[in-house]
Amino acid sequence: MKTRAILAVTAALMLSACGFRPLYGTSSIPEGAESAFATIRVEPIPATNDSDRIGYLVADALDRTLHTPGHHESTVYALAIKLTDERRGLAVQDDASITRYNYRVTATWTLTPIGAEKSIANGRAETTASYNVVDSQYATLVARKDAEDRAAREIAEQIKLRLAVSLMKPS
Repeated sequence: MKTRAILAVTAALMLSACGFRPLYGTSSIPEGAESAFATIRVEPIPATNDSDRIGYLVADALDRTLHTPGHHESTVYALAIKLTDERRGLAVQDDASITRYNYRVTATWTLTPIGAEKSIANGRAETTASYNVVDSQYATLVARKDAEDRAAREIAEQIKLRLAVSLMKPS
């Protein structure tokens, strides 16, 4: 038991000495990241083939997660995002009716300094949200919109984490 504790402490000291910082930990995003996030302008996101609403939801989720109150830095970067989405029937009954859908959203993004031609970071984020089709059209519509909301928040979180990694890299 004593050996395990010594190994754990030694491993923790070695990791802290090499500059390791857990990405999903409470201190994964450096102190200056909120200020760096505040310098990013989210460009308008065009509608997709399946949803005219998802672009707005992703832009709103990014705005909420990147721009915290109290940070009013001037805009330095433009974040351009292109979305694709699809709904695919997952559970098909004997009568060919679909009772469950998977809603898949893929975002390709580019972070470019304003006035520059070349991007400093780019990436891809994707997620899938499922929802049930029930007898009530209203309940199905609410479930569909909830799946879109969940997908938008997940895409925004993935992009934020990748932006944090990109902005933490030394220039």
